[in-house]
Amino acid sequence: MAAPVLAAAVGGPSEGPPPPASPLPCIGWAQGATKLLLEQALGVVQDVGPASPDWGECLGVVDELLDCLVDALPVGEGKNRSANGIEQADSGVFGLFEGCQGRRDLRAALESIDLARHAPVDASTGVPTHYWMCRHCQRPTSDNWGAHMLKKHPQEDPLAWPPPALKMEDVLGLVARTDQHRRSPAVTVYTMETPVYLKSNESMREWNVAPERFRVWRDFALLLDYELRQLPRFIGHAYRGVNFSVSGRLYRQGAVITWNQPSSATTSARVARDFLKKDPGGQGRSGTIFIIQSTTARHIEAHSVHPEEKEVLFLTGTQFQVVGMAAEGLKRLMAEAMRTDLQGVDVYELRELTLDSWLDLEGFLEPAVAARNHELLAFIRDQPTDRVHVNQAWKTVCVHPITTLIRRPGDGATALHMAARVPGNLQCLQLAAARLHAHHFDERDRAGRTALDVAVGNGDGAAAVFLMLRSDAWRGLDVAGPCRALPWV
Repeated sequence: MAAPVLAAAVGGPSEGPPPPASPLPCIGWAQGATKLLLEQALGVVQDVGPASPDWGECLGVVDELLDCLVDALPVGEGKNRSANGIEQADSGVFGLFEGCQGRRDLRAALESIDLARHAPVDASTGVPTHYWMCRHCQRPTSDNWGAHMLKKHPQEDPLAWPPPALKMEDVLGLVARTDQHRRSPAVTVYTMETPVYLKSNESMREWNVAPERFRVWRDFALLLDYELRQLPRFIGHAYRGVNFSVSGRLYRQGAVITWNQPSSATTSARVARDFLKKDPGGQGRSGTIFIIQSTTARHIEAHSVHPEEKEVLFLTGTQFQVVGMAAEGLKRLMAEAMRTDLQGVDVYELRELTLDSWLDLEGFLEPAVAARNHELLAFIRDQPTDRVHVNQAWKTVCVHPITTLIRRPGDGATALHMAARVPGNLQCLQLAAARLHAHHFDERDRAGRTALDVAVGNGDGAAAVFLMLRSDAWRGLDVAGPCRALPWV
């Protein structure tokens, strides 16, 4: 290849128009070509099959070479998005979009927002993060400018063009130039390294305590949610890696977790590995990996500026149940698949909580927990039912939706009262409450008691604290109630 052509492929001279976007951004011509050749070789070897006596050994060698090169590529640049909001989860229903009307286009939703004003402040320096558009990568970044150029575009003079601060018009223009991105423009913008995903996520998590902050991002959040719902679902195992250990109390076995923002995961275990923290000087990693049984995540790889991350997004407010910490056997298999030591990594299994009806609750209970809740489960089975079309299949559901609190006619006990009566019944109580709003927790039985009164009367601290966190029902406790509950809080 002639030198000028090669120079253009890896960065080109500073004068003239910017180079065209590469299908493998920022990895340079040589690395990109080598990766493509290795992928083709891997396909050839796989097609040979057992007819060749050496096919297994060849497959292993080519696969190792490919894995080593992929490990050196800039996969994982969306790591902030992967970790964002993971510890701000709760177990409540997400009501942010209820009552929202209308949908604006991307330009109308974002053009009035000043990115510089919304840039997060660096905790170590106290200076706002500087975002800029790399014309070679064809995407925004907050990398140190000089280090970025030396690492990814060494043929370019890092002093040749100082990068101006990123403006919203730069972001909108980048989306407008790509036909594929124009089909889901809000999704594309969300995958960029800009203040947009950070601040819109933050506003969605705090929508009920800081509504004025959410109003700034409301139109973008609505458009993003709409676009995601038009994309194909991913059904299978997704992986989410973060570079720190999450709270074991928040992600305890059986807990119901709500991620109150669009939440990123990947269909590739090896990509999730790159979001973990690398141990200095060693082969191991540290942090947390979630193995998620997905039913409603959306494929966004075709619309992302980081297609190499094989990303899927869970919709805002998706709920999960923590199955538990992964068994050692599964963890060893994960380590082999990822080709890394996971001794310093916590691996959690989650399953998406698909409660379409009160009848679904039993399927998410452990057998021993279900046996202790025979009163509640029998009451649910006695509810009138109907046949409806759910997720492209016919399903029997309760006539009363799971977003309403069902009540027994005689004593007026609700599903929450029945769950609160059983000692040590937090798993069932969280599931019964998963789709309910705060006002449901104030409902009283014929004796004038809330579910919180029942839990406090039983001395069940875990259940009482959960119910207090989900509502203001503690204000209605009798005089002795708050005093008894205070040590639990």
